[in-house]
Amino acid sequence: METTPDYNNWPRNDRINAVKKTIATDVFVFVAVCLAVGQTQPAKSNYTVYEVRGDVKAPRPISTPVPAPPDSTPTDKQLKVKISFVVAPDGSVADLKLLKRSTPEFDNYAVNAVSKWKFQPATKDGIAVAVRLETEMHSHH
Repeated sequence: METTPDYNNWPRNDRINAVKKTIATDVFVFVAVCLAVGQTQPAKSNYTVYEVRGDVKAPRPISTPVPAPPDSTPTDKQLKVKISFVVAPDGSVADLKLLKRSTPEFDNYAVNAVSKWKFQPATKDGIAVAVRLETEMHSHH
């Protein structure tokens, strides 16, 4: 079992340095996780991704909820995130990619919202196919 050192017995400068090091490590891990989680989701490579044009008909949204942004979203400026995503043949969202970033927290919020969207899938010759789309999400004051 690991025990926490008794920092009260340490000299003041050593305590300050230990706290700084702990905070720096925690912040680094938090930022790395936010970037890794918010950046992309694994691609589903078992289907071809088409462009919406010609005989490929666009998917139709079934459910595209956008929850309120996090309370910590700045109110003094508008944030904008641009996301590319695939609507899979089953109508789910896959392979999300951030094309324009904002704050890590707002990026994560936007990716999480879009990942829950559902569509009637795109079709080609009457058969459901995957297509890549883009969307923007904005914070509102």
